[in-house]
Amino acid sequence: MPEIRRVIGNTFEGVDCGFVLFSQLNNTIQKYLANGIVPSTLNVRYGNRPEEVTMVSPSPLVLLNSGMEFYLTRVNELMCSIRDEDETMFPRRLHWIRRIEEWIAKAIEDESLEKEVIDVDPGGNGNPAPPQT
Repeated sequence: MPEIRRVIGNTFEGVDCGFVLFSQLNNTIQKYLANGIVPSTLNVRYGNRPEEVTMVSPSPLVLLNSGMEFYLTRVNELMCSIRDEDETMFPRRLHWIRRIEEWIAKAIEDESLEKEVIDVDPGGNGNPAPPQT
């Protein structure tokens, strides 16, 4: 058994499974979800100094896992915060589960847009540059 663990450890050394980022961001993402918000970016402070704040975009994997955990364990919290919502009715629960899925999908879409590069005409008029032929 110790040899198997060593080989597995060596095999996966340096592989980022996303668990560290998930464990850092999950609680915050779930707090936002409880209020009907999914952040595309979060301000994260590493250390104690105010200037050490970094904008972090949760990865799709982190968003999916946080969203899944939220609607499996905390959808009641969201539903109970909405006047006249009945968390005991399956159709209403399903409605909110689907809404959470939509919010997560939107955040993933936003995250992918942050990586998109748009070339702008250097003439300064703000129009996209013509395609290169």
